[in-house]
Amino acid sequence: MPASWANQPASIAVTLPDGGFLKYSYLFQPQEKTVTLSIETDKQRQGHFRVPVPGLVRSMEWNGEQLRGDLSTQADGQWELLPLDLPFTKAVLRIGME
Repeated sequence: MPASWANQPASIAVTLPDGGFLKYSYLFQPQEKTVTLSIETDKQRQGHFRVPVPGLVRSMEWNGEQLRGDLSTQADGQWELLPLDLPFTKAVLRIGME
């Protein structure tokens, strides 16, 4: 995500082959040191997300619940790519950075 996109949501909506839909929005807020990914779809789905995070991950919340476990990330240049495999219909992933 370009630095010029900071504090501005980047959104996309797609129609899926089964006639469903998927909408998501990515928001990087450098002052708050957070990345927020909002997701919505027509029915329960299982998603594997690779979320670009411009810093070291400190915490993650999925719909307000703290995610526990491995917060390790994969370095890809200056960004951290955080792989997640979670079920969702409508969800918000909030990532706190150091």
